[in-house]
Amino acid sequence: NNFSAFIFKIAKNMTLNWLNREKRTVLFSRLLAWEFNKAPFRQEPPLLSHHEQSERDSEIMRNLRLLPEEQRLALILKVYLEFSYKQIREITGWSIPKIETLISRAKSRLKKNIHLQERSREIVYTARKK
Repeated sequence: NNFSAFIFKIAKNMTLNWLNREKRTVLFSRLLAWEFNKAPFRQEPPLLSHHEQSERDSEIMRNLRLLPEEQRLALILKVYLEFSYKQIREITGWSIPKIETLISRAKSRLKKNIHLQERSREIVYTARKK
């Protein structure tokens, strides 16, 4: 109903404000990293040092902020808040196929951007070694 949607919108805005505080980004970025790694063809990621994990968390959050707003919101609602597609539909007014598309594109874009950044660091590192 409209009241539930109104309450969800308030919760969404509060959550986005909460996530914008740097202290909260680590938990979300780790959840997001877990989401990427749970595909059946993936192996368990190697254990990372605290410094490496912090760097990875920051990288995920930087890239998350670069996503288009609708993709970012859909991904946060699904991955971080663990809302169902139906709940996301009630909050945003989007159709379920649109939500699925936004989440899929957001994940693809994040993976691509992070891969490109890792690749460029490898190239720089290799060039420095020569």
